[in-house]
Amino acid sequence: MVIQGESYSLYEYCVERIEEEEEEPETELMAVGSLASRKRIEEDYKIIHLARQNFQKLHGFGVD
Repeated sequence: MVIQGESYSLYEYCVERIEEEEEEPETELMAVGSLASRKRIEEDYKIIHLARQNFQKLHGFGVD
């Protein structure tokens, strides 16, 4: 599964949709897309925090 967006609110929307569709996500691993191309570091931290609150393991595309 992937959460992705152009703003924090779109990432938040993805998380809400997943929670509405499934009590427990199908997979432990959640991919967080579009982080490498973003230039808003503080908002990126908020997005990562949001994802960590809701999913067990994360993978950030293009993030070392």
